[in-house]
Amino acid sequence: MKAPGLPADQQFFADLFSGLVLNPQLLGRVWFASQPASLPVGSLCIDFPRLDIVLRGEYGKLPGKVNEEVRRKCIGDDKVITCRPADLLKPELPQYREESKDIARCEEDVLSYALFPQVARKFMEARNNPKPAEPEKKAADPNAVRELYVEDLGR
Repeated sequence: MKAPGLPADQQFFADLFSGLVLNPQLLGRVWFASQPASLPVGSLCIDFPRLDIVLRGEYGKLPGKVNEEVRRKCIGDDKVITCRPADLLKPELPQYREESKDIARCEEDVLSYALFPQVARKFMEARNNPKPAEPEKKAADPNAVRELYVEDLGR
């Protein structure tokens, strides 16, 4: 089933599911898993172990009608997501604001902490508490007298 205006990567999945999931006769001959020890004769093996996520609706709505018998075999009694999947996520930014309030100076610091907690904490602590600069050593005078010891290895 050709969905109008889909990008190439999404069209791949649309074609895959239209051809296999929406056609139960083909689905009986396809294995959606890593290589099984022995495939039935005439079967195909597709390395796609998380078909249940797609049929549950975690990637959004499929581009066609799904055979409910096939869906039930794959996801069992799990609830199908019919809304925007991101709406089911709990907000985490307030938690990261609270955790980083002692080291974060701005919103970008909070976002850095949310993405990379260990690295961002070390960076911000070092930035907020710089080590005192070591006193500069004077450059050696190139004309200064130096002692040089030579050992005679020829004896």
